[in-house]
Amino acid sequence: MGAAHSLNRSSLWLALSIGPFCTATAQLSSYAVAGVACEQGYAVMQGITATGLALTVLACVWSWRIAHSPQPMLTAGEMTPASAMFMARFALLSNVFFVLVNTAFNVPLLLLHDCR
Repeated sequence: MGAAHSLNRSSLWLALSIGPFCTATAQLSSYAVAGVACEQGYAVMQGITATGLALTVLACVWSWRIAHSPQPMLTAGEMTPASAMFMARFALLSNVFFVLVNTAFNVPLLLLHDCR
C-alpha cells in the first residue's frame, strides 16, 4: 500500500495535538475578531476557520498514513510498534472528531451572519 514511514514520538504527539490546537485557536480568534468581522465582513473569520480545518484534515491524512503503513520505522528506543500504532489511530480518531467539532461550531457562524 505504501512505504514505511520513519517517525518518532514527537511526530506522533504533533499529529495528536494538531486537531485540538487548531480548533481552540479558531474558536478563540473568532471571538477576538468578532467586532471587526461585523464591521468589515466575515472574510477574516472564514480564513481562520478554513486554515484550522485544512490543518486538521492534513493531520487526519497524516495519521491515516501512519496507522495504515505496513510497519512504521521507529527511531531506536523511542516506542514499540504497537504503541506507535495505537497513538496513530488515536490521533486519527481525535482529528476526525475535531474536524466535526470545528465544522459544527462554524457552520452557524457562516450561515447566519448575525451581528446584533
